Amino acid sequence: MDRLFVTRQGSRVNVKASRFQIQTTVDTLSSLPSKRVEALYTFGNVQVTTQATRDLLGRAGVIAGFSRHGRLWGVWQGPGRRGGNLRLKQSDIQRDSAKRITLARAHVRARVKSLAEVFRNRGAADLGILRDEFYEEHEQAQQRIASAAGFDELRGIEGSITRRYFELLPQLVSKEGWSVGGRSRRPPRDPLNALLSLGYSLLYAEFEGLVTAEGLEPTWGHLHVSRNDSTALVFDLVDEFRAKAVDQFVVTSIQSGIFQLNQFANHSHQGVFLKKDAMKTFLSAWDKHVLADDGYVDTNPHGQRREWFQAVRQLAARINSMGEDA
Repeated sequence: MDRLFVTRQGSRVNVKASRFQIQTTVDTLSSLPSKRVEALYTFGNVQVTTQATRDLLGRAGVIAGFSRHGRLWGVWQGPGRRGGNLRLKQSDIQRDSAKRITLARAHVRARVKSLAEVFRNRGAADLGILRDEFYEEHEQAQQRIASAAGFDELRGIEGSITRRYFELLPQLVSKEGWSVGGRSRRPPRDPLNALLSLGYSLLYAEFEGLVTAEGLEPTWGHLHVSRNDSTALVFDLVDEFRAKAVDQFVVTSIQSGIFQLNQFANHSHQGVFLKKDAMKTFLSAWDKHVLADDGYVDTNPHGQRREWFQAVRQLAARINSMGEDA
């Protein structure tokens, strides 16, 4: 069974002769047997006909609607599709500290690895001894993760290497006036942090939608703890991809001249934010970064979304397998 992703703006999803058809006004983009499709993910201005809706929901399928930039609008499930077993296994893991810390270690290990990859992917030769020291700290952190005795120790390891990472990240930006002394948020105090915060918000929206559509309970995290019904599991997953999905995108965009310092407004105590026209520039560049083209129709997401979707599905599969071991 397949999950169908439709991101081509202005397209239409219909069913005819037992086949799902994705069409524009001038062309048919894709056609496949309807019985193969168990879920439909639409992003932005995509129309789903009544016939397609009835066919999919009538087979206990799922339709998940997202904004073009990944914010979840809603999930529509057909009768007979409950997802209760997966959430029961999640609940069991919440009560089993040994299983939960196993998953928490995996989240932190992926997070720490992604930080080092930012410097490796960009060469970062100009960082010299600072880069080498970070790599050494990265290796030490990975070793400590395996032996961490509890959740607080894991959070301490992740927090320490992340602070060091943000001390070095601005040095990848050679443009004058962009360098800052670490991470600032709520509110961001400089243009670099303003771009990072905006990117993280978009990434969070993507993962919240994918986690919900997969049938996972988003408030049951492994490393993060839900407070006031916050989506702890989403934060666990987002942390694994912040560096690759957002940090590298922001650094590359600044270095290539997409953003200039005069595109930001300083609102005193409210922080630094992109101006309206610059926001459009950011979202357009983000679209290209995430999708790698103007629109796509496939049984797998394209570009960055492919990795995010696979990460969510793999976590759901691991939770299922851990529950079976209970």
